[in-house]
Amino acid sequence: MGGGKAALYLGSNFIFNAMRPYFDLNRRTGMVTIYKGKGQVRAEVPFAEMAAELSLIRNHQGFITAYSMWLRQTAQPHHKVFLGKLYGAVGSEHEARRLWDCLHTYMDINQPLPDLPMLEAFRHLDPTTAEHDRKTGRHPRQWRDLSEEAFKARVDAINTEQQQRFSK
Repeated sequence: MGGGKAALYLGSNFIFNAMRPYFDLNRRTGMVTIYKGKGQVRAEVPFAEMAAELSLIRNHQGFITAYSMWLRQTAQPHHKVFLGKLYGAVGSEHEARRLWDCLHTYMDINQPLPDLPMLEAFRHLDPTTAEHDRKTGRHPRQWRDLSEEAFKARVDAINTEQQQRFSK
């Protein structure tokens, strides 16, 4: 294999390995699937058996700059999922609590999906959420049809409500 072909092969192998699934949160089954290399399933764990875990991210001077969030199976601590692949680092414990609450709401089929812009296009596909939206009269394009000012006001209201709820 020539040098160019080898570099192309190694580069494409690296890219396709990076694109393989790392974990899957399945709302319908309530399962967290953890993958190992080449897309093989390492473990399937009920979300109810998972606990949130925070790791501190320190800078070169030892100051805490952020937190990384993990899902860890309580019975098998080596079954861990790094949520940084989904959320990135979070700046505070308060933010981590908000993300954990969002995950809980997402995985609980007895509750509607979290009211997030990125999930709006899929709300009608979830039976619990579709029923909730029908009963409450939620507009299917609620987030997408907001003006910029209304969007900012809605986000601010959500932030205020969550700060009050999670600062206790």
